Parts: sequence; structure tokens; C-alpha cells
Amino acid sequence: MAQMHPRNGPAEGTASAAERQLYGILRERLGDEWHVIHGAERYFKAKNGRLVRGEIDFLLLHPDYGVVVLEAKGGRIVYDGDKGQWLSLDRQNVPHPLSPSPFQQVDDSHRNLNYFLSKAPETKPFSYALARAVWFFSMEWQPHHLAEFPDELILDNHHLDAPQPALESIFAYAGIKREPGKLSPEAVTAFIGRFDPEFAPPTLADEIRIDNRTIDYLTQSQCARLEALLRYRRCLIPGEAGSGKTILAFETARLLAGRGWHTLFVCVNEFQATWLQEKHDIECDAESEAFDIFDARSLCAEITKQAQMTDSAGVPAQIVSARGQAHLAQTLMRGIERLLRIRQDEWRYDALIIDEGQDIEPQLLQALARLLRDPKTGYCAVWYDARQRIDFDDEWHFPFALHQVPALTENLRNSRAVRDAMAEFNPDLVLFPFNGPDGRPIAYVDPTHYGSDPDAATQTALHAVLQRLIGQEGISPGAIMVVTCRANDASRWKAWRGAFADTP
Repeated sequence: MAQMHPRNGPAEGTASAAERQLYGILRERLGDEWHVIHGAERYFKAKNGRLVRGEIDFLLLHPDYGVVVLEAKGGRIVYDGDKGQWLSLDRQNVPHPLSPSPFQQVDDSHRNLNYFLSKAPETKPFSYALARAVWFFSMEWQPHHLAEFPDELILDNHHLDAPQPALESIFAYAGIKREPGKLSPEAVTAFIGRFDPEFAPPTLADEIRIDNRTIDYLTQSQCARLEALLRYRRCLIPGEAGSGKTILAFETARLLAGRGWHTLFVCVNEFQATWLQEKHDIECDAESEAFDIFDARSLCAEITKQAQMTDSAGVPAQIVSARGQAHLAQTLMRGIERLLRIRQDEWRYDALIIDEGQDIEPQLLQALARLLRDPKTGYCAVWYDARQRIDFDDEWHFPFALHQVPALTENLRNSRAVRDAMAEFNPDLVLFPFNGPDGRPIAYVDPTHYGSDPDAATQTALHAVLQRLIGQEGISPGAIMVVTCRANDASRWKAWRGAFADTP
């Protein structure tokens, strides 16, 4: 895996989809000896003497070769002979003039970089072999034998699967041979430092903030699928962990509410329902995008309250047992029937969005479906991941017919470190594309380093971790979740809450 600069994703403000995708491809498919710098700034003097800022799409450094100056272009590239101009055609075949041409851009960047490296104090002592190339990301380039630029220095979509041999051929055409250790570590450090200088290391809070921007962008681009999902009044949407199911389900509910549909969003986890409600309050218009959000148990409790019933919705732990959900389903059905008898109709919905569907038993799913105003034309979408069904022994199935849509497989809401850890338990995850941020490596804390008594040592270790996260890494206490594998009644961690009162 290549060493990327910036490390956590494409350069901030990158508008080019081709550059964003190429960033991920180069990261994944080049060896770890490569350094990839995206969005390198360059300055040069124009003919009028003014200093002009420019940008090099990619600088690709290999210590045994040198540097490739790379210009990346998306869309289909054509030449308008009447105007003497290169154009980029987007998906709607709308032409966008390329001025200067990509060939002139990379030639200018190559020339200016060579001059810059020879003058900058850090890089002046070293010699960097420079090659140049243009990559037409979205098309197949037919050789044209251009006078202004050789075909051998043009890459296209054929080179996406194996970029390293393609770049080695670029060096070969430029007459640059591979020589082990051609660029010393000092030369590499000096080069990288000019374009990706190191400042004080960011805190974990800084890294999370940066990574969240990447995740939010990727999720919003995935939301383009929502319109296609609305074609089906009843649909099941499977998705791997980290593929953004919850956010897409939330955006679906928001979209339907914006169209005037009375919409209900149901999940299993009460903490997730609280988080989604906070997200709704911050992001959604209070009038035009309002929809109801409940976890299943709280929804049942609210229905029985409105129906003036004495039935209990049960304790939270019941939601992770088949018997507990059967009780919830029966209680919910009685509440709905009572509300209908007393002609209270505000609890009927035009659209029902269910997240974490794999953790809802068929009997409870049928009860939830009764909340639809029109069982035939009401919208119902269930988002699920059968692999995450860990609290029940039997295989999950849906109790009535829904249209199965293609699975969401792109992992974009986890860090790479988390995805790799998940892949230890589910090796199939590595078969699907990953576009999320790298994130920090997972840190493992050994309680035995804090004493021999298991309870006291674990408590001390947890206290130390919380102090570091809050005091040194800038994480707010409300952003920290402590998860245990034990059941609610069996966990000893609940009794420790008072022990952390002095945590900053």
C-alpha cells in the first residue's frame, strides 16, 4: 500500500471525481515504497511577471526511480479541430474546454518542478529524475501520434488494475533506469517535506474531524442511490457493516418526509435512536422534513400510552430475545387495534423505514407493518445485514414479500483499521471496495499491566484510557462509548460509574 500525502484522503476541496478515485486506486495498488502526493501546489511566473499559483494533480515518488509528474483527467477527451482546443465530455456529453490542454499542463508542471527543486534549499543538494504523464481516467485512449505529446506517456482506464507496471514504463520511456537507493532517505524526506510538511501531530479529535469529512462526502455521494430505491414501494436493502445503511435509511426517511409523507423510522438500539433524533434536530427542517424516530421498545411504549393501556413494553434487555420481542409484538398489536377502535389515526404512516432489520423478529416486523396507513401502497423499506444477527439462534427471514435490491458492498463509514479487524472474522469483506479513511491502528490495552487483581486492574486501565482520550486527545466525554460483551445484568462495569467522577 502506497504512502499517501495527505494521509487521510484526497486534498481538501478536491472537486475532480477522477482525482478522488485515482487517489484510492494508487493507495491500494502501489507498493509501500511509493509516495503519492495529491494536489501539490506550485508557483510560477507568468509572462507579465506576476506570480501565479498552480497545482500538480499527483507527484509519484519511488526511491529507486525518481518522480512522475502526473496530470489526471476524467470524462472523455476529444479534440475540436475547428477551435484548435481539447475538450472533456461529461456523462451528459456536455463539453468542457481544457485550457491549457492537459499536455501543456503537465509539461509546464514538469518544467516548473524541475526548476523549483534545483532552487529550494531543502531539495537543492539532491538530484531528482523527473518523468511526466497524463492519465485519462475514464476512457480508452487511441494512439494519435500527437506532435505535442507522445502516446507512450498517456495512461487510460486499461492501467487502473495495475498502475505500477504502467508507471515503470513511463520511467523507461523517459530514459530513467531503476537503481536501488537512487534517492536517499534524506532526499525523499526533503522532497515530501516541501509538499506535505509535518507540523505538530494532530490529536485524535483532529483526526476524527478530518476523517468524518471524508466519510460524510462518501456517504453523500452514495445517497445518489436513493431515488432508485424509491421506485420500489416495498424493498429489502442488504449491506455490509460500514456501508452506510443507517445514514441511507435516515436520508430516505428525510426525503419521503420532505415530499409530505407521514414517515416512521424504527431501529432496535435505543442509543442509536437517540443519536438519530439529535441528527434530525440539527440537520432537518422542523416543518418540511419532520419524521418520527423510535427504537422498537420505545415505540411500543408510546403506542400503549396513547392507547391508554396498562400493558408494559418490557425492559430494554427483552429486545435481544425472541421471547421478549414476541411480547412486544403482541403488546404493539393490541395497542394499534385499540387506537383504531377509538378512531385515533395519527399513528398510521405513509412510509415505514426499518433499520437493523436482522435484529427484529418476524412477529414484531408484522406488527410494525400494521402501522402503515395503506398496507398495499404504503412505502416500506427494511435495511439489514444478516451477518450482524448475533443475538438470535435461528436464521433471519422476512415475513412478507419485498423486492430485494442489490447489496451495498462499499465500505466507507469505518476506518481501514476497523475494517481490517472485522475482516479477521469475516474474510469476505476484503472482496469489496473500501474507500473510508485509514484511521489509527487499533490500540489493545492489557489490564495485567495495571495490577494483579482483575477487577481493580481493569478499572484502573479503563480510567487511564478515559483520561488520555479526554485530557490529551481532545475527545468530549459524550463522544465516548464503552461497550461490553456481557449482558446488562451480568456487567460489572455499571457499578464503576462513580469511580470515574474525577476523570477530566
